[in-house]
Amino acid sequence: NLEHKFQGLSDIPLNETGREQALCIASALQSLQLAAVWSSPLSRAADTAAVVAEAAGLPLRLDERLRERNLGVLEGRTGKELQVEFPEVWKAWNAFEELPPEGKVEPQAEVVRRVEAALFEIAALHPGKAVALVAHGGILRVLFQKMFGNASISKVAIGPGRTWRPLELDDTSHLVTPGLKV
Repeated sequence: NLEHKFQGLSDIPLNETGREQALCIASALQSLQLAAVWSSPLSRAADTAAVVAEAAGLPLRLDERLRERNLGVLEGRTGKELQVEFPEVWKAWNAFEELPPEGKVEPQAEVVRRVEAALFEIAALHPGKAVALVAHGGILRVLFQKMFGNASISKVAIGPGRTWRPLELDDTSHLVTPGLKV
């Protein structure tokens, strides 16, 4: 977002840049022969996923477990505002640590539990197939303990059993137009 505010569960629609990023993602995923497209129900993810699903000729499926992390006091604020208003929360965020209770943020373990449940269930529905999951940076940050760029593509392998491993993270090579990498 242009103001660099934490969005969290705020349901903010895509802007023109976001729509262009969605087209780039859809184009980049064309060669994967997707079996399904799943998304968070929040509009910025669902609208992106709808572009991917349409390009792949697939229906869009929504899963509440893919929604963004509840970011508590971070939502609607910039980093500069947090540094002043909630310095301990901001310090923990930047250190990739569990946020203090004053942050009122969804705990990391809870995020991992719900997202992994979705990953394993969706993988079981489409065994051995490529599936696009469109989600949010906050949950990716918890799962991988790193920051992700907007509209990046990451690939994970699911299995055997209830395991997963990253294959490729935070690829933005499909965002070729200047200004799309944010």
